[in-house]
Amino acid sequence: MKKCVEWLGWLGMLGFLWACQKGEPASPEPPALATGAEQPSPLTSVPTPWVPLRPSGAAPLFEGPAQVLPSPGSEAEVMSAFAAQVVQVLVQPGQRVTAGMPVCAVLLPEVLRAAGSYLGAGLRLHAYTQRREQLLVLKGEGLSRLSEQLEVDARLAETKASQLEALAVLQSAGLTPGEASSLAATGGRMTLRSPIAGVVVSVAAHLGQVVQPGSSLLRIVGESGQRLESRLAASLPPAARFELLLPSGQRHPLRLLSRSPQVDGRDGTRLTWLELVPPPTAAPRPADAGAYQVPELSAGLVGRVAVYADATQVGAAGTWVVPARSLRMTESGVELLRQDEHARPQPLAVKVLWSSSIDALVQSSALKPGDRVAADASLYRTGPGGEP
Repeated sequence: MKKCVEWLGWLGMLGFLWACQKGEPASPEPPALATGAEQPSPLTSVPTPWVPLRPSGAAPLFEGPAQVLPSPGSEAEVMSAFAAQVVQVLVQPGQRVTAGMPVCAVLLPEVLRAAGSYLGAGLRLHAYTQRREQLLVLKGEGLSRLSEQLEVDARLAETKASQLEALAVLQSAGLTPGEASSLAATGGRMTLRSPIAGVVVSVAAHLGQVVQPGSSLLRIVGESGQRLESRLAASLPPAARFELLLPSGQRHPLRLLSRSPQVDGRDGTRLTWLELVPPPTAAPRPADAGAYQVPELSAGLVGRVAVYADATQVGAAGTWVVPARSLRMTESGVELLRQDEHARPQPLAVKVLWSSSIDALVQSSALKPGDRVAADASLYRTGPGGEP
């Protein structure tokens, strides 16, 4: 019995070992060494897309934001240079006014006192002048004393000084010496007038209100100018052409006025000022009248300025726009890779007229419409003979 049990134990162990050996994967065969014909091919250049040439002037090289600036005389604040009380408001918001039109009436106590001082000084000057002439006549007859003449001269000087002080106040209020009497006759009432032609956009004056010097009573906005401010790339292509692109889809030619000499270190741009191209001096034909009309731009209007390369002035033949990465430096200069008839890269020396981080303006008489260039010339390696 004991012997049977031992045999059964050995049989169970053998069965367990056989099962474990069956579950193990077969060991892989060692890889065969590759023959010379099966060796991997040498590394080649990374494929890069081919892009067509862009005619200079057909598409903008770059764009920049622009905003229409208000002209210096297009906005005005109507205010009093002295403390005043509003007695009448003659206009309303949204009303169109002309230059010199009455818009508000105020009382000016300080200016009224200055007008009275000016008029009173004039009367005293007249009296002292007559007295001085009488003393001169008496002096010739030996009937006047020198002290009397000196006293009259001193009073004349004091009166002239008082008159000049009063005149300064009147001129600060915008009044002439001849208007002093009319101001005194009205009790210090003065009519404020619009300095420009435009539209009243706000009225801050109320009847009976006492305002301090420099307080704005009305704000008037007139027609804005045709000047724009934009931020463009630090360098511009030669003979650049500018165009304003409005949100409405309208396009208008622009003329460069000036550029800031300082480059913004944040984005590498420079402030640029432009204006709309005025119509030609010659009178246009009726059929072309709309083409020469300069649009009215409102101050604050935003748009974009597109910068083109004017091929008619750069040297039209062989002037093209290519990606900046399609150029590479060589010992002889700058070249790009042009696709030949067998779809292979062919080096071609070019002259760079302008370049940015995105596009470049190049010139070569060998380039022609329909040519394609490598989008990234650095992906092609150059062999010993200079061939890519």
